Amino acid sequence: VCPELANTDVFDIVCNLAFGKQNPPTRAERAEKVRRSKFFSKYQGVAKQIIEVLLDKYAQNGIVEFEKRTILSQDPFTQIGTPKAIIRELGNIDEYEKLITEIEHELYNIA
Repeated sequence: VCPELANTDVFDIVCNLAFGKQNPPTRAERAEKVRRSKFFSKYQGVAKQIIEVLLDKYAQNGIVEFEKRTILSQDPFTQIGTPKAIIRELGNIDEYEKLITEIEHELYNIA
């Protein structure tokens, strides 16, 4: 991968290669867009903290790691609680999976 695309999402790299999309956003820029969104503002407390960490993990490592449930066993999630406690904080596993899907939608929302 070109050095200028090292912090870019796989989606944007494919778009760059396929369509010559210039100046694709970095993963950090995509994560910041979600933090400024209406979606993010509806969360409070620990749920918001969990989303913050998820967005940081996405910005650092990309979507593949973000989607793995094992991410909940990594720092700084361990400072929030166990994977079970984190999922319970969001309701249940279905609610956690729904949250991941919603975050992905926000990350890739072009509008």
